[in-house]
Amino acid sequence: MNLDPQQLAALCAILRCGTFDAAAADLGLTQSAISQRLKALETRVGAQLVHRGQPSTGTAAGLRLAAHGDQIALLEAQLARQITGLAPRAADPAAPCGQCRQPGHLVARRPGRAARSPV
Repeated sequence: MNLDPQQLAALCAILRCGTFDAAAADLGLTQSAISQRLKALETRVGAQLVHRGQPSTGTAAGLRLAAHGDQIALLEAQLARQITGLAPRAADPAAPCGQCRQPGHLVARRPGRAARSPV
């Protein structure tokens, strides 16, 4: 099953924040966008995911999907840390260009930008 990450994020925010308005503020979206994303996710999975109320709470399916969304977020954060740890540091004066396999073929780095080969 392919799930839209933005829809999962909306569900997680609703359950974490307790209201659609608070979820919208948390994600920097409108309340309408949160509602639309949740409705699309509910249509996709064929089940109600949230008990609407004050506060909004998850159904069994909603809680399971939210747990899945939280796991994905944790894995993505872990991957980002690992990739950042493997990437050449911005302070490096040069980095391999990646366009060829010539020994010593380096490209000067500019802070905040990826190295690009002049080739």
